[in-house]
Amino acid sequence: MSELRYNPVTDEWVVVATARAKRPDGFANRMRRDAIECPFCPGREHMTPPTVHYLGDDGEAEWQVRVFENKYPAFTLDGKPCVNCEEIYRVVRGSGRHEVLVLSRDHAAHAAMLAVPQMQRVARAYVDRYRALSELEHLRYITIITNQGHGSGATLEHPHSQIFALPMVPKAIRRECSNALRRYKRTGKCITCQVIEHEADCGDRLVFRNEHFACFMPYASAFPFELSVAPLRHMAGFADMTDHEVDSFAAAMREANRRIYEKLDDPPYNAFLHSAPLREEGRLAGAFHWDWHVRPCLTTLGGFEHATGLVINASRPEDCAKFLREGAEDEAACGGTAAEEGHF
Repeated sequence: MSELRYNPVTDEWVVVATARAKRPDGFANRMRRDAIECPFCPGREHMTPPTVHYLGDDGEAEWQVRVFENKYPAFTLDGKPCVNCEEIYRVVRGSGRHEVLVLSRDHAAHAAMLAVPQMQRVARAYVDRYRALSELEHLRYITIITNQGHGSGATLEHPHSQIFALPMVPKAIRRECSNALRRYKRTGKCITCQVIEHEADCGDRLVFRNEHFACFMPYASAFPFELSVAPLRHMAGFADMTDHEVDSFAAAMREANRRIYEKLDDPPYNAFLHSAPLREEGRLAGAFHWDWHVRPCLTTLGGFEHATGLVINASRPEDCAKFLREGAEDEAACGGTAAEEGHF
């Protein structure tokens, strides 16, 4: 059973999940690349926990997207969370859910290069599992992540995402919600809607848009080539999408991944969801706006960042956005040969 331990000095929670250390190469800085014993490949379903959800046209055995509980979970559905206090410390039972979503049957497929129909299956599976886990009353927050490539935190090459359902709301999300709600009460407008409208009109940091989504570099990007993919229609919760919007989100995810893959020579990256906390969508309905982030792993945090919480970004978002829109027209725009080589 994992624990959520509260740090009274920083006002932050830390997950202590010893099961994660049991993963093959759990503490090693490497990724298993061979398909010989890959537990995510078709025909090896017995090597993972049972399937809880799949998408495919020819039955479970011919799945195209498959979901199951993580074999080494950070959170498990083992009772409801309870708080224990010991002097100045608090600990909460890590009662939640941690699932794996396999993006393709093909071990050698790349998350950035999946065909549009396959990405649509992936996006639909994201929403299906998000909605199913939202029904568990003691859960408070759900996020979906993808770690792609060596250096991203991935330990298996086979393309996959992970779904985390938490019994609490992370501090970063709570802070984002509070800021959005404070601005909404003052202006009557969603700050993210305002940002999207400004980026679409300005165009300097806009990378692309489709019928329902815009992809842009945040004005104060903390990391080089960080992308935000946000719905044009205001919605607080990830599950608020229509079926048509889900397909449009799939296309936007694929395009964001593809541009990072092609323009930066396939760097490792992290992608993740920021959505409204569960059962707070009503309170935050007009204020919070969900989005999807893609963050290439091009830099390493140093002592200054760890000491201050401030991140030094050595690139201008405007230059990076231009590079992804148009290609390497100007070597100086994004750091010369470093941008061409895909690292900083």
